[in-house]
Amino acid sequence: MKSKKLAVGVGLAGGALLAVWLLSGSRRERAKNFISKQLSRSKNRAKAGILDRETEALYI
Repeated sequence: MKSKKLAVGVGLAGGALLAVWLLSGSRRERAKNFISKQLSRSKNRAKAGILDRETEALYI
């Protein structure tokens, strides 16, 4: 149980450090542009009714 909490804590800390690194300095503009492009792309695909195979729910 203790190792599970440690692993979660390390994962969260790593994610926070990555976010700080991406959003600092010159990388900030590139990260914002990338995120906005991906959001607009997914919104356009959703409006057109095009879904990725990974996001489709397939029922048998």
